[in-house]
Amino acid sequence: MVPDQKSLRKYKFCGHGMLTGQKGQAWQDADYVLKYFAADLKTARRKYLAYVRAGLDQGRRPELVGGGLIRSLGGWTEVKKKRRTGMKRIKGDQRILGDTAFVQTMLKQAKENI
Repeated sequence: MVPDQKSLRKYKFCGHGMLTGQKGQAWQDADYVLKYFAADLKTARRKYLAYVRAGLDQGRRPELVGGGLIRSLGGWTEVKKKRRTGMKRIKGDQRILGDTAFVQTMLKQAKENI
C-alpha cells in the first residue's frame, strides 16, 4: 500500500505513474487508457487525476480488495464446482489482472518463477 498519490506515481507495480507522465513499462499503453478521458494528452491526464481524486472519497472498498484469483472465479464455492467438473489448473498472481496465459507471460517477462 502506498501512502499518497505522489508515492503512487513512483510505485512501479501499477500504471498510475505511467498515466501521469512518469516512466512506465514497454508493455503499458497510456494512450489507450487516456483516450477515454480526452483526445488531448494534457487534458486527458488532468481528467484522469480528477477521476482518481474523486474515487478517494470512496475509501477502501471490500469488493475491490484481496481475493484476486478466487474472487475472479466467483468465490470458493464456484472454484469447488469447477474442480469437480474438471477445471484445469489456473495460474494467478494478485499483482496481475488477467487470465492464466497473460499471468504466465508477465511473470516470464519479469523473470519470475511460473
